[in-house]
Amino acid sequence: MAKDVNYYLNLPYTFILEKDEDIDGKYYYARVLELTGCGADGKTMAEAATNIKDAMESWIKAALDIGKKIPEPSKFSGNITFRTTPDIHRELAIKADAAGARSVNHYLTTIVAKDIGAPISIEVAQIENVKRKVDCVA
Repeated sequence: MAKDVNYYLNLPYTFILEKDEDIDGKYYYARVLELTGCGADGKTMAEAATNIKDAMESWIKAALDIGKKIPEPSKFSGNITFRTTPDIHRELAIKADAAGARSVNHYLTTIVAKDIGAPISIEVAQIENVKRKVDCVA
């Protein structure tokens, strides 16, 4: 099956939207993370979001016309290898236990999710409260 423009437009690409400012004033710049050089701007977030869809379609059409390989979005397994020192591992285990987390992995997931602004469960508030208490005691 040949992959056409519609095939690529329906893939879950990663869109980055940033607010910026230059001599003409404030604007929004949108880009597609996986498609190098594919970007568009707009005076509002909505305008930039609309413009990036048009830019993406043009980018893909041009790439197909010249036979360029079009990157597809990455698929993430959810597994990350995290290496640390034994002392830090011990401290993480102590804080995870004090926070009532199911495991160090669960504790790290909630802390990272909170840091990046990802949707997380209500447990984070509980973990943060206990974390403050543990920090005060330490």
